[in-house]
Amino acid sequence: MFRATNNTKNLRLACMLLALTVGLFGNGSTSVADDLRVWRDSTGNFSVEATLISVDAGTVYLETPTGRKIDVPLTRLSKEDRSFLRSVSESPANERVASRESKPKSAIEIHKSIQLALRGKPTETPSEMPLSEFLSKLPFPTYLDSVGLSSIGLSDSQSIRPNANATTLAEQLDTTFASLTLSWQARQTVVVVSVSDRESLMIHPQVYLANGVHPQALIERLKTIETGSWEERGGPGSVGILGSRVIVRQTPEIHRRIERELNLRQAVWKYVHPLDQVVVNFPKQSLPLTGFAGSIEKQTGIAVEIDEASFKNIGLSPDVSVEVDFPGCSAAEVLDLVLGSVEATWIERDKKIIFCTTDQAEKELLPTRIPFRSPGAGNRLLLVFQIAIKPDRWESLGGRSQIQMAGNGAVMLRADSQVTREVIALAATLVGR
Repeated sequence: MFRATNNTKNLRLACMLLALTVGLFGNGSTSVADDLRVWRDSTGNFSVEATLISVDAGTVYLETPTGRKIDVPLTRLSKEDRSFLRSVSESPANERVASRESKPKSAIEIHKSIQLALRGKPTETPSEMPLSEFLSKLPFPTYLDSVGLSSIGLSDSQSIRPNANATTLAEQLDTTFASLTLSWQARQTVVVVSVSDRESLMIHPQVYLANGVHPQALIERLKTIETGSWEERGGPGSVGILGSRVIVRQTPEIHRRIERELNLRQAVWKYVHPLDQVVVNFPKQSLPLTGFAGSIEKQTGIAVEIDEASFKNIGLSPDVSVEVDFPGCSAAEVLDLVLGSVEATWIERDKKIIFCTTDQAEKELLPTRIPFRSPGAGNRLLLVFQIAIKPDRWESLGGRSQIQMAGNGAVMLRADSQVTREVIALAATLVGR
């Protein structure tokens, strides 16, 4: 909101923002956008840094860098701002800056829009339709795990009956997929649909805040939710404690039940890898892995290589066909999902992205020092990481990755690229940065 010199002026301006005054543009509507600039009111006492979205019926619509929407009567803007708007409106359409809606969104903006859509109204659909068509109607990017579906005899042409009585889109997804033993997981920039217990894709850690409840008592309450889903009953779920934080590794639907039934608040997950913030675009198509590698290189500016020897070891060609459909998703998630579909992954070596098999990636262990200031955490912290992040990859369970405490509370990690990325993200989430 505009900044005022005192509370009275703030209140007066807030009232002004509600007014709709026909001004320079008459009754017409102009959709425009420009770079971030400072806007001022006619008195010079109020200002705000924002991007112009549009002008409609004498009202100017702005958006701040934090995503806050502001509407201001045109007549309340400074002479300079009105002059700027006049110049924009009079310029030829093909020279005008495109509408903000057409500008590429950042990964943060995409994530926020997914979360907002999930809390919003369900999608309107016919009473029965193919799964692929239903996903195409959702207001965010989706990834359908064909490998997981085929393991239970389903395909993207499977007929489904979307729940028209759901109150939110999240509820519609839950109830629609439940009858097919499918689940969904909202990642940073894409919603993944697969078999709920597909461990490599769907089971993930989340950090919950204990909210004054004794952590041990909280664990007992957690394990009343779908008792057979926890490791002591043969399920994939596990729990670790670190101070007032409870770290749970579970399926997406159990995480949602934990939030809903125990009213627990999740800590904000931190996406800290540089490729988490790089947004790439892939229209729906099939293309060879070499073509996918070339596009990733072009869009990220990072050299990409394919470890052909490791692919050859499992009888896979570097030209194997992969399916892509990612209209604006983080590069890290696209890499994870596309390579995972052919049992491969990516590592970083010599400032390059290397496509290789999962087995090869697990052999290349990287030494990494992770600062973690949490007095007294010690072995409990190490246990949390091993419980939450790919338990079978750790040396204690027959894997190769190693972890130990270093000086000044830091953690020394010797692990493969995927484990390293996930440990760093969990560490950032635990400390809240």
